[in-house]
Parts: sequence; structure tokens; C-alpha cells
Amino acid sequence: MFAALSSIRGRPFFGGAGRGRGTVRDDNNNNDRDNSNSNNGAPSRGMFSFSNNQNGDDDDDDDDDDGLYLPSYADVFVVKAMLGHAGNLPLELVDTIIDHAEYWPHTHVEAKSTQLGGITVPSRSFSTSANNLFLCRTPPLGFTKAPVAEKDSSTEYSSRRLEPQPLPNSDSAHPGHDSTCLPDTIQGWLPAQQPKPVEHPCRKIVFTIVSRDQGWANNQQDRGTYKGSYSWFDAGLERYGRASETSHEDEGDPSHSSMPPDVKLYSISPAVVETDAPPTETQPRSYTYSFPLLPGNDRLQSNRVAIRQWTKHKVVWSWADGGGPKGEDIAADHLVHGTQRNLTGRDGEEAAADEGTEGIAGTEGADDAEASDETEEHPLDKIGRGSATGDGEFVRNLCIGDVVTVWAKARFPGWVNSVQSIQVDVFWAV
Repeated sequence: MFAALSSIRGRPFFGGAGRGRGTVRDDNNNNDRDNSNSNNGAPSRGMFSFSNNQNGDDDDDDDDDDGLYLPSYADVFVVKAMLGHAGNLPLELVDTIIDHAEYWPHTHVEAKSTQLGGITVPSRSFSTSANNLFLCRTPPLGFTKAPVAEKDSSTEYSSRRLEPQPLPNSDSAHPGHDSTCLPDTIQGWLPAQQPKPVEHPCRKIVFTIVSRDQGWANNQQDRGTYKGSYSWFDAGLERYGRASETSHEDEGDPSHSSMPPDVKLYSISPAVVETDAPPTETQPRSYTYSFPLLPGNDRLQSNRVAIRQWTKHKVVWSWADGGGPKGEDIAADHLVHGTQRNLTGRDGEEAAADEGTEGIAGTEGADDAEASDETEEHPLDKIGRGSATGDGEFVRNLCIGDVVTVWAKARFPGWVNSVQSIQVDVFWAV
């Protein structure tokens, strides 16, 4: 259903040194079936094509939707060298100038539905798995090429949804890291020619989503707003960890140039929990993802209520949100960046809510969890974002090698989340 493009602007992210395109088969090939029958939460007919562009050596313009030039990895180092040597500026000042200008390399991942009406969540089903659909995964933060595994190719970076597996153990000597690999270890997997970034290099994440809900609702008062929307998106986090129970002292030489065979990605968010399924001889324990019932204050973006047109949301998470690393106070209104735009497609203009439609897109069972209408609405809630996403903590806490995921969600009878496309751009400092 989805065709995905994943590329690093300036150097190829997958494949060899050549330009042009490479096609990689997604591991969802065993899930070639309807979403209503699938329990893996991944788009059916999972074939993904990856575009490897070496734009840094081309003459073609590499601009974003706003016409701003997006520098390649090499561009950033050239400019830093010019400022440092020609301008005789100290490195700290050069880094400050680069950050102020937002002159960073970035990775880009994009998934598009090949179906006319987009991929719909849920698809004729209200089971937990069908209501939480994995859409895409970003490349590991700070990498211009995917980490190379020593022996087992099954641990290499993939576009498929991870099977839920908990981190093997928790290392109390390194609180906050659990059994995930330390940043120094992950830096050792970088290509030899790539300078090592800082431990927390992420500067900005831009999510661009084209989607809509079912196009009707029983509460016409909220039509066109984000109030009472149970069709939304969440961002997730994955980190590399050791598959075997081991301490960080056993991780080996940090300068090792390839990823050990027992290292793979684990989901940090959504959390992985053990199921109540009885143990079997081949599978003593089984695990699943734990998803909240309702959209939380950390939601990425909600769909507008009862709008049939495709709506394009551009959500920007920045390390400077909430005052940045220094913690200076910034008014909430300044955090409401990003855009929202209606797109006129095959469905034409907005239509009135259907009358006599079977089922009601309501909120039965969720009323008790809703805040009173008299409560003052947070500026981010007004544009469909979670009120807790404006502090910049998610971006500032990302470590080298971290992976960001996007999930589409819908709750309660009648509610759906139709997704036409999703793209994620991750910018980081070098």
C-alpha cells in the first residue's frame, strides 16, 4: 500500500557509492493481506522502494517546500571550514552560527499510499492491532549510511515494523540507558570518513502528514476543529540494544567499525509489555505493544473533525522549543509553528456530514476522560498537537543512532484515520 522513499541529502543512505535509485524489498512481505486480518499493525502489501540521491555532487537545487536550500553533509563542513579559517572564528562560535542559521544536514523518509483513498485505520476492524498502524521509520540519527552488521544481516536497518521484544536487562550503573548501546559504542559504527557528531545531535524534526478522518460526526459543533478528535498520529522512539544480557563494559571496543551481530533496534515508545497468552514450548513468553486508549498530550497531530478533504499538516519539533537547552521561557504562542492546509482532491469540496449513516462517530466511553469545555484550551491543542510536545525535550534527548517512528491511530466506532502520505525530515548538528 505504501511506497517509501528514504534518502540522505548529499550522500547515499543505502546502497553503494553510485547515484540513481535502488529498490529494497521491505520485510513486510509476509503480511500481504488485509489490515483487518493482520495483527502486526503494518501496512499490507508492504513493498517499499528507496531512493538514494547524491545531491551534494549534483547541480540540481535541493530545496524544501518553502524554497529554502537544504545543505548536504559536505556543504555543512565546507561552510564551517570557511567560517573557521577564512573568518578566523573559534569552533564554538562557528557552531553557534551554524545552529542559528539552521544549516544542518538531514535525512528524509517518505511513505505514500498507492490506494486512491489512502490507507485507512482501522480497516473494517476495531481490534487493538488494527487501530494502531505503523507507518514509517527514520534512518538512525547522525548516520549518512546505515550501520553495517558484522555477520547477521537480519539485524540491519529495515523499514518494517519491529516485532515487540523487551530490552533484555537494565544496567543500574548507567541509568537512563538500560541495556541500550552507549553513544560512544554507536559512534564506532559510523563510516570511517564520517566525523563523529555530538551525543545529542538532533536539532529539528519536521513531520509532513496528508490525512483526514471519516468526514462526518454526530457533534457538528466541533466540525472543522480538533476538539474531540479520535483520529490522530503519535511519534515513537527506537534505540539499538544488545540482544543478549550483558553490561556496558562488555560492549567491546568503541572504535569497532561494524555493528555486533547481537545488536538490534528495540522500541522504547510505544512500550513493550508481556501478554497474558499461555506459554508454549517454542515461545515461553509473548509480548505486544502497549498503546493508550485516548490521544494524549504527547500526540503528534490530530485530524480535523468531520472534514472530507485531505488536510496537510506540517509539524515542526525543534530543540529550541521551550527555551532550548538553556531553559529560557518562551510564550506558548511562539511554539505554534507549522502549517495546515486543505487539499482539494478527488473528493472535491467539503461535504456536509452524512445523514442516516450506520454507526456514530462519537465518543462513547471517553466522555469521563475529556476535560471540561470551560477549561482554557492550550494553543497547541487548538491546532491539533499535544500540549506536551512544545517543550523540545523529545528532540534534545535524542541520542546518536536513535530512530523515530510514526503511528496512525483511531478509536471508537465510526472513527477512522485515512493517510495519503507521511514524510519525516530529521536535522542534526555535525
